[in-house]
Amino acid sequence: MYGAAKADVPITGDTLLGTTRSLAFTHGPLPARRTTYHRVTAVDRAGNVGPALQAMSATTLVTVRADLNDDLHDVGTELPLPGIHAAWCTARPTSH
Repeated sequence: MYGAAKADVPITGDTLLGTTRSLAFTHGPLPARRTTYHRVTAVDRAGNVGPALQAMSATTLVTVRADLNDDLHDVGTELPLPGIHAAWCTARPTSH
C-alpha cells in the first residue's frame, strides 16, 4: 500500500506505507480532517509487481466536544483515529 497527501501517489519507497498478505490494510492512527490518497499494487510469489490501482482517497472526520464541568463552555478536542481501512478483492484467471 502506497500513500500520499496528493492524488498522484507515486509508487516509490518513500510513499510505501506497508505490505500485507491479506486483502486489507489499515493506515493510521491519523489526525482528524486529514485526506490521504492510497494506491495498491499486487506482487506475485516470484516478486513480479503488477500495475498500481487507481488512487483512492479517504478523509478522517472527528471532533469531540464535551462540557466536563457543567459550566456551559464546550471543550473541543481532536482525537487520533484508528486509521483508514482499505479492502479490495482479486480475481484469479480461470482456464477452460
